[in-house]
Amino acid sequence: MTTIYYKNLKHKTVKQLKSFRVGAWVHIDHATAEDVTEICSRFNLDENIVIDALDEFEVPRIEKDEEKTYLFTRFAHGVDSQTKTAPLLLVVGSDFFVSITPQTLPPLESFIKTGDFYTTQKAKLLIQLLLKLDIDIEKHIKSIAKNIHRAGTHIEDITNKQLTQFVNYEVIFNEFLFGLRPDNNSLEKLLTSKYVRLFEEDKELIEDLYLTNEQLIKMCQANIRNLVNIRDSYSTITTNNLNKTMKFLTSITLILTIPTMVFSFYGMNVHLPLESHPLAFIIIILGTILFSIFLLIYFNKKDLL
Repeated sequence: MTTIYYKNLKHKTVKQLKSFRVGAWVHIDHATAEDVTEICSRFNLDENIVIDALDEFEVPRIEKDEEKTYLFTRFAHGVDSQTKTAPLLLVVGSDFFVSITPQTLPPLESFIKTGDFYTTQKAKLLIQLLLKLDIDIEKHIKSIAKNIHRAGTHIEDITNKQLTQFVNYEVIFNEFLFGLRPDNNSLEKLLTSKYVRLFEEDKELIEDLYLTNEQLIKMCQANIRNLVNIRDSYSTITTNNLNKTMKFLTSITLILTIPTMVFSFYGMNVHLPLESHPLAFIIIILGTILFSIFLLIYFNKKDLL
């Protein structure tokens, strides 16, 4: 679906246009190959570059062709363990700004509502939109981090479902890193002013964006380490509990083996001690019980029970 936004220095709110005008922002979500062909024809874009915006695994980068700058980035969509990232292409031309994505851009609605941008200031709009995407990614990171922290406070009670979620969380954080690290390379190139014309204020915004990306990268890395530590701790606790269970079962088996052996011997049709004694049964029972109690006390002192 194609939507056209426009706002200049004279307007207080963002206007949604029915047709393009100079200085407008053309946004296409759920983009198809037909949309790509149409937009390339309309603004004389390189279709070989723009078509990459439909690739779900496209790596963020920046390119320039015939005075048009193509910046690929990635944004987050979904909730918690269902969070994924998708590609977004931002094209800055001399008199237009274009954004293309094969998904819905979740932060777009709130970004438009703020109206704190001008479509005629294309370089600044590019930076502001990237900042908005970073803020949205940060919300996802913090939301997932809270879930991890809650589970980490009761490691011994972690379920298999939660362990599966942890694997999904790690995949999500790696997806974020997959987008954020190349983004910083693009920002460094953008600072050279070879791709778009920048004012001093724009450069300061890019530097802030770069630092924000670095912070998000560190947050992702810290959460991945936290997940690994929780899994390792859970594995250690599980192994320790299993060892305790095996010790307990081995001790109980040994204690029960003694009376079993004694009764087996006296079940044989051979001459045995006390076979003619009138209290043989009581003596054997009491002796077996006492010996079993002795083993029980011994194993308990050795912390085997």
